[in-house]
Amino acid sequence: MTHKSTFNRTKIAAVGGVAALAAQLLTLTGVARRLKMKPNDASALILLNAELALTLANLLFMVGVQATSDRDICQRVAVGLHYLHLAVCCWLFTNSLHIYLSLRSTCYKPRVLLYCLFSWLLPIPVIMGSLGGRGYETRFYCWMSARRGMLISFMLPVSALILGNTVLTVWGVRGGLRGAVGAGGVEEGARRSLRVTAVVQPAFAVLWFLGVLALENASSLLLSLLFVTTNALLNWFIFGWWLRGEPSDEEEEDEEEEEIFEEVCRVLLKDCDATAAWRREAELQMDPICTISS
Repeated sequence: MTHKSTFNRTKIAAVGGVAALAAQLLTLTGVARRLKMKPNDASALILLNAELALTLANLLFMVGVQATSDRDICQRVAVGLHYLHLAVCCWLFTNSLHIYLSLRSTCYKPRVLLYCLFSWLLPIPVIMGSLGGRGYETRFYCWMSARRGMLISFMLPVSALILGNTVLTVWGVRGGLRGAVGAGGVEEGARRSLRVTAVVQPAFAVLWFLGVLALENASSLLLSLLFVTTNALLNWFIFGWWLRGEPSDEEEEDEEEEEIFEEVCRVLLKDCDATAAWRREAELQMDPICTISS
């Protein structure tokens, strides 16, 4: 591989990483604003954790994926990337589970602490297995090795999470569930969030695999370009659609105002009907008197 191709690939990776990072920071800002208005919003907390893991993974990839001069540091970078990517997948699954339970039961109360324990701790046993089997590449780049242990440390856990996420999405989107989300608009927003997560999780798995392929085939500018483009598009998709997955506080307030307005109109119409009926009855009572007088 020539020095020019290496330089071009580095520039492509830098531009793609910065584009993805911009979308990630905007998403984090939007979630922080939502939590400021509604601190107990479990969906926003889940999105915050997922986006935080995604942002840290992107930063670590940009800074350390080529740190092959020190084998120990390179392996730590690879372990960190593996952990953060699995954590993102776990948080995406947790989001679907949370929305499904909200749609299913009116008595559902989010268990945010359990969600955090599940999503941040579940990747650790998988990583321990990868360390035992030496499933990381440290000679040419600092990430997972496509030739050693990737099936167990990547394909199996991520495929299981994607399958579970798909099942929850199908159950939630098909309808027939009435739950704690209440109003129809809010319920539809929850189902929209399920659909978005169902798209993001397999797309993120494909992105992860493309990253490994791009590093394994370092001479291919096409694979590098495909990886960074997919990375940027996925993060901008999350910013543009996942934040819209559930109605904001303003939308909920608008729905409440509409309900109040409709209730007031119904009361006023009842009063108008009662007044009109009273007038008709009074006129009927006055007719005999008018006849006698004439």
